[in-house]
Amino acid sequence: MNVRHLAAIDMHGSRGTAGLNYAPLSRYALALMRPGALDAELAGVDIDRELRRYAVLQLWVLVPLALVVFTIRDRLDRRGTRPTAP
Repeated sequence: MNVRHLAAIDMHGSRGTAGLNYAPLSRYALALMRPGALDAELAGVDIDRELRRYAVLQLWVLVPLALVVFTIRDRLDRRGTRPTAP
């Protein structure tokens, strides 16, 4: 299997836009490579439960721009600047 080719096809998607979802994934992956960052992020987490949960949630990678939108929403939530629903 040509993994590089598979990644290229997956990133392109059917419309040439699914690759944008990989930008936040790549950013977080690089940040989590710092010593201790991964352990800190997963402290107190039930890994087996989360693996089952995220096996389904990773389907959002297939939706163009979904992870970009989720990342922006998460950042706004952390800053407390996202408007709340009425």
